[in-house]
Amino acid sequence: MKDFEREIKNLETEIKNSQQEIKNSQQEIKNLSKELKEASKFTQKFLDCCGNQGITRVSIGKKSNKVPATKEWPSGWGYEGSVFQFPSGQKGKSGWVAIWDAVEEAGISGGCGNTDQHSVSNDNLIEGVFELKDKCWRKID
Repeated sequence: MKDFEREIKNLETEIKNSQQEIKNSQQEIKNLSKELKEASKFTQKFLDCCGNQGITRVSIGKKSNKVPATKEWPSGWGYEGSVFQFPSGQKGKSGWVAIWDAVEEAGISGGCGNTDQHSVSNDNLIEGVFELKDKCWRKID
């Protein structure tokens, strides 16, 4: 009888542990959903800033054939922490490179930039390539 009682106790403990794991997982899902919602809103804000500067395609932290400036970027420098604009050479409202104006407007400047590129603090940006078409930004890569 003692073995049976011990087995019941073990099963009860396993059930309690599993219930706690489920509770923890549910909280993690809730937190991740909140992060994704915030990142989506922030990314949209940044993309709107890009559109304000005449940019029709932007890469956030990603190499892509759809944004030529990423192909020319030294791969040793990496893509994370950078945004790239298309069309190439597009000037912003200030007369400087458009992507520079867009990161300043969004408040995410990482301090320096190159032609068609700027470094950003992009913890809240969703990585990818986005295109402005019919006044709506779409993720294309």
